[in-house]
Amino acid sequence: MNLMLSRYGNGARKLKGWEWLPGMRGITTKGKKFRVRINNGIKVIVDYEPDIEYPSLHRGLDRKFMEDDSIPDLNDSATIGCLLQLLKRKYSIYKIISTSESSLIMLEDYEGLIMEGNGDTLGEACYKVALELGGWN
Repeated sequence: MNLMLSRYGNGARKLKGWEWLPGMRGITTKGKKFRVRINNGIKVIVDYEPDIEYPSLHRGLDRKFMEDDSIPDLNDSATIGCLLQLLKRKYSIYKIISTSESSLIMLEDYEGLIMEGNGDTLGEACYKVALELGGWN
């Protein structure tokens, strides 16, 4: 993960209203990747071995691991979908434009005001609009 996405991922996690949602991929500071899943109605993390597509270990959610030692992978499409879901709790998504060079997201609130965020990736654009709004909800 490049330095900017690492910085944005860390910032996204620290904003008000942040929540790990099922499907998100996270990366620890040691580079270990995981996904958040639901197992019997409880959030769990699924550890991944490097370069292996299938999960190797299921374990219960460790709040310290999730909150202190990891960041969301803003390049992961499932994580981006979850970021949009966090934004949709309070805002309507008005428009998304994403190309290989840049991305733009526009949100509309209940009064019709439009806020926007842009970045090199859609994950970055989601983070920037959440930052402008003061949080995810």
